[in-house]
This record gives sequence, structure tokens and C-alpha cells, in this order.
Amino acid sequence: MNNLLLLTVVVFMLSSCTSDESLQLYNARLVDHFSIVVPPDSKHVLKSSKYLAPENAIYGLNFDNQSIYISYLNDEMGRYEKIELVEDGPSGVGTAYSLSVHSRDSIFLTTGVGIGGLSVLNRSGDLLKTLKYDFGGVQAPEYTGFRNRNQKDIFIYKDSLLFFPQRVPYRGARPQSVEHKPIGCYDLAAETYSLVDFGYPAEYWSENLLDDFSFTGNGMYLYFGLVAQHFIWKIDVENNTSEKVIMKSSLFPEDFEGQEEFDNVYDRTDFLVIQPKYSSILTDPYRDLIYRIAVIPYEDDAYSKSKSVQLFQYPDNFTVIACTGDGKYVGEFTFPSRTYYPYGMFVSEEGLNVPKSHPEYLIKSGSEDEVEFDIYDLSQ
Repeated sequence: MNNLLLLTVVVFMLSSCTSDESLQLYNARLVDHFSIVVPPDSKHVLKSSKYLAPENAIYGLNFDNQSIYISYLNDEMGRYEKIELVEDGPSGVGTAYSLSVHSRDSIFLTTGVGIGGLSVLNRSGDLLKTLKYDFGGVQAPEYTGFRNRNQKDIFIYKDSLLFFPQRVPYRGARPQSVEHKPIGCYDLAAETYSLVDFGYPAEYWSENLLDDFSFTGNGMYLYFGLVAQHFIWKIDVENNTSEKVIMKSSLFPEDFEGQEEFDNVYDRTDFLVIQPKYSSILTDPYRDLIYRIAVIPYEDDAYSKSKSVQLFQYPDNFTVIACTGDGKYVGEFTFPSRTYYPYGMFVSEEGLNVPKSHPEYLIKSGSEDEVEFDIYDLSQ
């Protein structure tokens, strides 16, 4: 067992040229659109999907029938492939919750809570390997996929180090002594694992703020953002340093409200849908940009609570904040209300691809067998 901390964050800087006065809202510029066929036994919304640029294909995980669907964006015939996952037995992956795709034959699955292992599959769905880990008494293994709306990718650095997220397993009142480490690392060559020495700020526990986060990587950097902080962390893997990058919504208050102890899941859902919160982080290597989703609640709390179940899964309103790779603020971009599914976005060479999968849009458009995507350029 290896519980040594692999990375030490030793430098803390604030990277941004923004102030509240300089934050600006723009209408996102539409540059193109396309559509893909929805397989008969799949859905319009797959809550864990990834784009693989070399194949120009979307890989989508369907939780209900435990299958992966591969849709090719340049196939006019609408053909697709389906990988049926084996859950049980020696070649089983368990119940899959989230998906990361690094190549045609390098598909990673997280498979539930409290199980220390990452499943690696090939294109045929064969289980190539299970990367097992156990942090022992330091921290119980907790997967973060869990049908989550905040993107959490598995990031491979130089084909040797695999970084993966760890969900915070606490609800309600948390012990003040907890120093949860939300990022794990697996050394593929040595087959050892460790927790990255990067934790939550102390005030997050004392103020009882929403503890979910988004996590992704690109090149030599990891990006980590908490839903109730106006900045993200940019972690330099090569040099063991990190910096704060301001990515603040002009529509958000300065301070966030702490969560309470709720009597039931419905009360907690009501609370979540009236809170402003940051969501997924995406990287754009084609334009050297970083994107961050901001979910914008209605001003009328009673209205939000009246449709809380839908809003929890499908926000009516959101923006996307953009900054350059070196932290320079570009702008905050608005999108039409009740049209898009923000958690299904992906970046391609053309721009930011946003699925028109909001339930109210699907009903209005009468779309039954395809999903439309609009492509936006946020480079200004």
C-alpha cells in the first residue's frame, strides 16, 4: 500500500486581470450546428459523455442499460456503435457511473462508491485491467462520477501518471478535523497510488459550503474548481506548483450561502436549485481557452422550488465564463433559456458544442430521434 503524497502544492498565486467592474456579459456567437441520431434504446441526454477528437465521435454512457454508445459526427447515415458492459463475474466492471475516453482502446470507467478501482476497457468492451487502490485509514476510496452533473475527468499525464477525483463523502455537519484530498494519483508504471497533497480550504468546512467540484486536465495542468468559489486552481504537474485563476460570474453574489442539515432529499434539492453555483470546467486546446459553467438560479425561489426536480438535472439558465490559458479574462457568455443541456458540452476544433437537450426544448421541437448541437465561438 502506498499512501505517500505524490505532489506538493508549494506556490500560490492569483492569476487574473479582472475586477467586478471589468466583468462583461456577451451573447455567445453561433458558428455552426449539426445533429446526431439517438439510438432506439438510448436517450437524448446521456449524463456522462465524452468527445474523442481523432475519431470525431461522442462516447456516451447510458446508466439504465449499462451500455456505451459511440456516435460519429461526420456520418450522414447516422450509424453508431454500442458497447454492452458486463457487470458481474471475473470480467465484470460493476455498475458504471462515469466515463473518460483517452483513445480507441483506452476507455476508463468509475463504478460506484466505496470501491477502490478504475476499470480500463478496449473498444470491444473487454476488461483490460482494473487499477485497484486503497488509501487505508487515511481516506476511504470514493468515486466521484455518481451520475454527477459536474464534469470530473480522469487525466493521464505523459502516459505515466493517472489523476482521478475522489468524492467528499460527508453530508450535513462535518468534522472540523477532516482534510479530505479530492485528487488521487496512480503511477501506471510502478502500479502505486497516492493522494495529491491538495485539500479543501478550512473555511469550506466551517461555512458549510456546497462541497461538490469539477476536475479536468490538459497538457501538463490539472484544473480543479469548487462550486462555491469564484476561482479555480490550475495545478502544474511538472513543477509541483499551483495558482488561483479568477473565473467569476458577474451574476453571482460575492458570498455563498452555507447548506443546512435537511430532513429529506427533497428539502436538499429545493436548496440546491435556488443557489448560484459553478459547474464543469472544460479546456479548449484549439484556442488556448478555459471554460467554466455558471448555473444561474431564478430570483423567485418559490418558482424554482415548484420545478426543483427538473431544475436540479436540467438548469434553465446558465452562462459560460472564458479565460485564456495564462489566466486572462475573456468574458462571460449567455445562452438562450430552456434550450440547452449544459452538462453535455464538449470542445472541438470548430468551437464549443452545446446540445439542445433541455426537456422543454425537446417537447417544443418535437425531436424524437435526434439531438441537435449548436457550435459557439467564445474567443471574441
